[in-house]
This record gives sequence, C-alpha cells and structure tokens, in this order.
Amino acid sequence: MIRPERLTVKAAEALQQASALARARGNPVINDAHLFLALLSQDDGIVVPLLQKGGLNVTQLSSETEREIDRFPRQSGTTAEPTLSREVSRVLDRADEEAKALGDAYVSTEHLLLALLEEKGTTAKQLLSAAGSRNIRRSSASPATSPSWRARARSTPSSDGTRRFAA
Repeated sequence: MIRPERLTVKAAEALQQASALARARGNPVINDAHLFLALLSQDDGIVVPLLQKGGLNVTQLSSETEREIDRFPRQSGTTAEPTLSREVSRVLDRADEEAKALGDAYVSTEHLLLALLEEKGTTAKQLLSAAGSRNIRRSSASPATSPSWRARARSTPSSDGTRRFAA
C-alpha cells in the first residue's frame, strides 16, 4: 500500500473526495469509479486537460461514471467509513510503480489516471476504453505535464515539512 506522504496534495484530495463520494451515496466500498469521478471533478487539476487533449468528452465521462456509481450497492444506517476496494488498492500500487518508473518522487493525479487506465477489471478502464483513451498515455508523457517538472515549478511545503507539489 502506498505511503500517504508519497501523494501530491491533489492526489490526496482525490482520495479524500472518493471516500466522501462513497460515504454520501451510502456505498460501503470506495471503488475506482469514485476515484475517477473525484479526479474528473477537481478544479485546477491535470486530469481534465489531459483527457481533453486526448480527445475525450469529460462531461460525458462524468455522466457515465455517475451512472455506474448509482448502480453500486448502498448501505444505510451505518456510520462506518467506506473501505478501499481491491481494485483501488491495485490502482494505488500501480500509480506508485508508475511514479517510480518515471523517476517522480511523488504520486500525482496523472499517475492515478494512468493506473486507472491500465488496471484490468475497473469501471474507469472500461469507460475510458469505450471513450477512446488511446492518446492519454502519449499526452501525459509530455514534459509540461511531468510531475517532476511540475514539482520544481510549484512545490509547496506540506504539514510534515516535506515538499509536495499541487498536481
């Protein structure tokens, strides 16, 4: 499992938002679709521009993801926090591997998107594949979107004193 301090601010926010989405809808498990919708909903994030650059309709992807989430099992009358699904755990591990392979110190939302795109059996992969996501990996590899490039450009200190970038 990925260490929280390896996440960028935006990646950590996406995980928190995914948890909040699952909780608000009464879903006992945080699925990859919750994480994907959180990424699609981020203001000033890199995911939406990357998807748009890849020629995908983000509004349609958001609507389709919402429809899929509406189909998930609901649980009422409990105050328990939703748990991570196996798929989300694998996505986080894959994103961590992706960051290391690219030589990035932190796991960003871009790495999460790439992991969602590559992880078999996820709702996000199915939706992205159906939408024609072939150009995503190519567009995410440009220097302007490289997490290490962004880290140098916009790094900020985190609460534990380490430096974390915002993407």
